[in-house]
Amino acid sequence: MSKKKLNVIDYVIIILIIAAIGVAAYLLKSTLNQHSQGNDASTVTFEVFLQEQNTYMGEAVQAAIGEELLLSQKEKDYGTLKDVKVEPAKRAVQDKVSGTFREETLPNKYDITLVIEAKATVSDMGISIGQAPVRTGTQMVVGNKAFAAAGYIFNITAN
Repeated sequence: MSKKKLNVIDYVIIILIIAAIGVAAYLLKSTLNQHSQGNDASTVTFEVFLQEQNTYMGEAVQAAIGEELLLSQKEKDYGTLKDVKVEPAKRAVQDKVSGTFREETLPNKYDITLVIEAKATVSDMGISIGQAPVRTGTQMVVGNKAFAAAGYIFNITAN
């Protein structure tokens, strides 16, 4: 049997692989350093908008003011429900005859705004509660023993 020797192309490939590993390690280390710098645990108040909910949901969330809410499907992150605003749900409807839009109230449906306060980590990269990011426009699942719903986050205030 003959021994196979490494040629120039093999050495170039080995050097490129080692360089790629080094660059990846450097980038990972700098990203971790950015996450660790400037982290600050503080209280964050934000609102979650639940659209077109039924009557039961409106009653359940009003009864839960002051209670802890789960803020994710993983049941690890908690916040306190501080306030609730329940309003009749409205939707823009097109009048097909005139071609204009008008706002119409939906029967037995409610738009609910939850004001939630939670301990969060505030950093240069953003705000997070546990592993859940808190960003305007992102969806968040909230609930307790009486209700659960998915809504959209808006109006975030770091205290």
